[in-house]
Amino acid sequence: MYVNAVVNKCAVRFLLDTGSDITLLNEKTWKKMGSLTLENTNVVVKNASGDQMKVYGKLRCMIEMKGIKTEGYAYVTPYDSLMGLEWIRGNEEMAYHMDMTISEVKVAPNSDVEGALKKTCPEVFEEGRGVVPEKGE
Repeated sequence: MYVNAVVNKCAVRFLLDTGSDITLLNEKTWKKMGSLTLENTNVVVKNASGDQMKVYGKLRCMIEMKGIKTEGYAYVTPYDSLMGLEWIRGNEEMAYHMDMTISEVKVAPNSDVEGALKKTCPEVFEEGRGVVPEKGE
């Protein structure tokens, strides 16, 4: 799912990614903004496969989405622009709609799943401190 936003007075199309905490801004888009000064960052960004992604720096942004203005940081990369949870949650309307679409799954106490686990892995349910067994035990 994509969303359009105005970032530092520049129209940007973002891929929504609720699995990402941060927002990525494409390098070409950053250049269209006039190559604004980037702040250094020691944040290590990895993709879904666990591979490290190149990051040039972070940029303080003024964001307008669906008529709501907020501020936040974006990390400038050579990859497509991606909107993470920080920006999604920073917009009341987007956060509301996201909360409406996310379901919570719970297992009731004493359910069949819990009973089966207690039979197959009773040590998990024992009282007291956990101990990692030595090799060979």
